[in-house]
Amino acid sequence: MALQTYSDLKQTVQEYAIRPVPVASLIELAEKDVQPLLKHYMMEKTVTISDVADTVTFPVDLVEFRTIAVDGVIAKPISPYNATLNPGEVGYYFSGNNIVLALQGNVPVDVVLDYYGRFDALSDVKPTNWLLEKFPAVYLHATLARAYRYLRDPEAEAAEKQSLGEALGTVDADHARATRRGNPIITEGRPW
Repeated sequence: MALQTYSDLKQTVQEYAIRPVPVASLIELAEKDVQPLLKHYMMEKTVTISDVADTVTFPVDLVEFRTIAVDGVIAKPISPYNATLNPGEVGYYFSGNNIVLALQGNVPVDVVLDYYGRFDALSDVKPTNWLLEKFPAVYLHATLARAYRYLRDPEAEAAEKQSLGEALGTVDADHARATRRGNPIITEGRPW
């Protein structure tokens, strides 16, 4: 059976588990397990926030920042204690769920956040997403690992976690292929 939709996934997990399991809850938990582990070009997002004085709240779907630009200048991470900035530089540090900007002069500013955002969770209303379409094995093995934990089958859970690791490796390899840019640097006749 091809895993193309949320319904397909629920049915397949129930077939593998043999005994009844709360499949929808297990899929939700599996998504929460996998979200922080993924970094893929399909998760890249950009948000522009205008008229910022000195603090920006994290995007709600943030997994990891790529860049923070303030009025076209890439901000650099600084210590909130005793930061040193050269003329024209902008610094930032994190405080709770906020980015605190160290600005030199011009306020308010425009901030552009490039980041990896969470993938959309599956549901009856949202039956598919890019992860299920491109990498259904991630969903299957993550959910089955949760199902076998629920069923108290540690050997099967361990096997599914190993399969999940392999599936996540496929996602990482796809990301690396898509984001490699340019030719390798050649030094002394060998790629660097």
